[in-house]
Amino acid sequence: MCLSRGWTGIFVAQSDNCSPPRPRHTTLSIVKENEYEKKKFAMSEAFTTTRLVEFRDTDAAGIVHFATFFDWMEEVEHEFLRQLGLSVMMTDDNIRISFPRVHASCDYQSSLQFEDVVDIEMTVQQLGTSSVSYGFRFRCEGRNIAKGKVVTVCCRMELYAAPTSMPIPSWIVEKIQRLSE
Repeated sequence: MCLSRGWTGIFVAQSDNCSPPRPRHTTLSIVKENEYEKKKFAMSEAFTTTRLVEFRDTDAAGIVHFATFFDWMEEVEHEFLRQLGLSVMMTDDNIRISFPRVHASCDYQSSLQFEDVVDIEMTVQQLGTSSVSYGFRFRCEGRNIAKGKVVTVCCRMELYAAPTSMPIPSWIVEKIQRLSE
């Protein structure tokens, strides 16, 4: 018997076969496209990461609650931006900018359960003058689980004022462009 830290961070006793839990990983990888993927994900590169389904992610039926996918899409977007040296809250020429969501959707094909490991692939579907559209694909052990989309708009953020749409600064466009065609 040995003690190891489980996925939830709690130490658990294991049998003599004490293999450590798989760590969360993030990679920037080339995605091979077939005709179907070209229609839905028109990018040549994707940002990929994994998530472990935590107990808090599930509902009374024991499957991942639909809203969890929206949390994951936001987390993966933030992770992607951090890897590029960016954030959803930045300053450009003393102007505070952010990228609020103006659209979010998710279509579900299969379910996930507690302690499943889900692979999440994010692509930049469209990089506009002031907006970025992200596509998400969720898979588990080769199964298609869900597809999502999030559209964000670059906005000037001023205290006590509504966000105002603005063009994405060129230095941000250059960093994001490497994932768009």
